[in-house]
Amino acid sequence: MKNKTFLNFIRNLSLDKKLAAAITTCVILSIAVITILIVRRETILLEEDNKKNAEVLSASISIALKDNMLGGRPEETVRLIKELSAMKGVEGIIVLNPDGRPAFGMQAPALELKEDLRDSILKGNEAEFSTAESQYFIKPLLNEKQCRSCHFDNKQIRGAVIVRLSTSGISGNIIDLVERMTGFGIVASVVLSVLLIFLTRRLLISPIKGLTEAARQIALGNFTLFNQRGTHCYEILDCKKTECPSHKFDDAIPCWLESGTLCEGKVTGDFALKLGDCYKCRVYKELKGDELRQLIDKFNKMSLTMQKHENDIKNHINNVEYVNQELRKSNTKLNTLLEASRITTSTLKLDEILSASLKIILNVTNLKAGIILLLEEDLEKKCYEFFDCDAFNCPAYKAALNCWRLAGTMCHSGDASACPFGSTAISCWKSRHIHSHYTAARNFDEKVNGCSNCEFFANIVLIPKMIAGFQNGSHIGKKLRLDSTTIQKALLMGRTMVDYSRENPFNLPIDTVTELAVPLKMQDEMIGILYLASDESLHYDKNEIEFFQLLSEVISAGILNSRIYYDMETSYLQTVMALANAIEAKDPYTKGHTERVASLSNKIAGFFKLSEQEKEHLNFASLLHDIGKIGISKDILWKHCSLDECEEEEVKTHPDKGVQILEPVHFLKPILSTIRHHHEKYDGSGYPLGLKGKEIPFKARIISIADTWDAMLSDRPYRRALTTEEAKNELKKHSGIQFDPEIVVAFIKVLESEGQ
Repeated sequence: MKNKTFLNFIRNLSLDKKLAAAITTCVILSIAVITILIVRRETILLEEDNKKNAEVLSASISIALKDNMLGGRPEETVRLIKELSAMKGVEGIIVLNPDGRPAFGMQAPALELKEDLRDSILKGNEAEFSTAESQYFIKPLLNEKQCRSCHFDNKQIRGAVIVRLSTSGISGNIIDLVERMTGFGIVASVVLSVLLIFLTRRLLISPIKGLTEAARQIALGNFTLFNQRGTHCYEILDCKKTECPSHKFDDAIPCWLESGTLCEGKVTGDFALKLGDCYKCRVYKELKGDELRQLIDKFNKMSLTMQKHENDIKNHINNVEYVNQELRKSNTKLNTLLEASRITTSTLKLDEILSASLKIILNVTNLKAGIILLLEEDLEKKCYEFFDCDAFNCPAYKAALNCWRLAGTMCHSGDASACPFGSTAISCWKSRHIHSHYTAARNFDEKVNGCSNCEFFANIVLIPKMIAGFQNGSHIGKKLRLDSTTIQKALLMGRTMVDYSRENPFNLPIDTVTELAVPLKMQDEMIGILYLASDESLHYDKNEIEFFQLLSEVISAGILNSRIYYDMETSYLQTVMALANAIEAKDPYTKGHTERVASLSNKIAGFFKLSEQEKEHLNFASLLHDIGKIGISKDILWKHCSLDECEEEEVKTHPDKGVQILEPVHFLKPILSTIRHHHEKYDGSGYPLGLKGKEIPFKARIISIADTWDAMLSDRPYRRALTTEEAKNELKKHSGIQFDPEIVVAFIKVLESEGQ
């Protein structure tokens, strides 16, 4: 476990600390090994010196002993031994007899020799051995020929010389050497470690750290370059080929790592072939550097490549985002057009169409306020008729469209020189000088200026129909003359105009920094202008302007449909009124009866808060409830006395006859059931089907009360009119029998609210 913890600790150390520790350890171990070797060598040398000294001493004593013994001077030998024993490092010299006893009366402790050592000495071999305090050298004394004159035995060994040397001198020298070598080793270790660490950090660790930091920056998305080169190949070779990729401001990548470089006139796109060529290049040989330098170059190449790829990816993402944004815009535009189309086709009420359309276009344009103005123009009166002009060469002369809608016309140019009377066209018109003042408009601005001063164009008025973004509705329904340059341009050009001149022609309660005038038209028919404004400066591109115009055409189609519907509704209403008049023409006693029943029915409908469509149906049914009487004989209708049974039955057929008359008219189908059952009674005793209670259509129950009320208050040939109180009492009396009680209560409340 401890070993694992230690290994993890070592792994987590920084690279420079690991290298510092490794270098220091290696240096210390190297110095220690060198010190041990030196000490060992010195020890061996000292031991060899002691051995040599011992050999010299023992040889000297051996020779002296032989000479002195042969000369009969043994005392000389003793004296020599004493002198030699006094030498430094010599602890003692002993001469042994053959029996192993000290010679010459010397005192010495007995030596215990190992068996093998004794045998070796007895064979005449020198020997040595050491103890903890001393080193012993033994030299055997051979029984030489000269010695045998005194010694008659045949022993090979006559004795031995033992030299005992002290080992303390060697130990002291060794200790001294170790101390000196230790000090040297420490100093050398520190100096060498610091020097090696400095060089390693400078040449290896620092570049690696720089690469690590650069890699970290790349991981963060910052594609940095490390230790860039400052030398260009084209500078070394004095190359002028500026089309070469190496001829760039970026000198981070050496030329041999650039693909497609033009070196020596060769286009070498293949990296392998190119690198083979670069091996022979002087620039490569001079600048390639060591492995670390090459690693840095390749790292920078990788960084630039990754940066290029990232930029390509970003550009691709931006392109995709742009396409998605355009698709979203197109989708929004399509949804807006669909919503505008849905709104304009879901209703035929002009106010609903204008209100919804204005909200949509304000939302799309991001503008704050807007007004929809519809054009009012006498299309039957043409400009040449207005001015009594005979300019047959004018495009507007006897044309289907009026002059201001035609390009190239500018009849009122104000050019007095073109007039035989020396005056402008307007002056001529006022003085009834009839002649042509037509001049072709040279540009659009000239046409705008000409038309804006034209009295015929001044007859065109715009009627505000709907506003949004502000509360003041004082303009609604008023006829406004054209006095806005922006609106005039939009009308004359027939396309959307954006203006930043702050005209504010309708005095909107905002600073109209941006004004937009969108013509409302269907093909060539101009029906109005959509004026929008904002207190912010907004700008629109061509596609947005075209979309606004397309949206305005959808709105224009809705307005046009509403107008058609209004015209049809008016026509239908006129038809209904004609039929109602026909009824009253046949029965003069009921003149004005249908209008009064319609008025009373509408009042009751208001109490019950019926929808606009239901009110419209009720109004039509009230006006036509007795249309079937057209099929009843005039004699019966004009009869002054009571009707017999047959006549009553014929009169009861008028609801069904009315349905038969109106059934072919498509828009009157919703009111047929009301007309058929307006004579049904609440208790089921009515005609033609005897329906009762809620089975009777609600609008028929209303008309039943309104019809009876008007009849009771009207004079008839066979009775006088009832008073209001008498009529009320009759209603109450027959409530729940003939009439719906709820409607009776409501009707009486309506009467009381009117003071009846």
